[in-house]
Amino acid sequence: MLLCRLFLFFMVLALVGSLVLNFTLLSKMNQLEQQVGVISGSQQDIYSNGDTFEKEIY
Repeated sequence: MLLCRLFLFFMVLALVGSLVLNFTLLSKMNQLEQQVGVISGSQQDIYSNGDTFEKEIY
């Protein structure tokens, strides 16, 4: 009986740990997605400004 309770305790502990880890990773992925969006927007601005600069030269 004690072994069964101990096993159940560790299973619940592992489940809670897994949920916390998944939530943390999901949060980090959202931050990364936002950073990629900012970088992508900046890259598009650079290309757009470069095209405008080329047109002014010619």
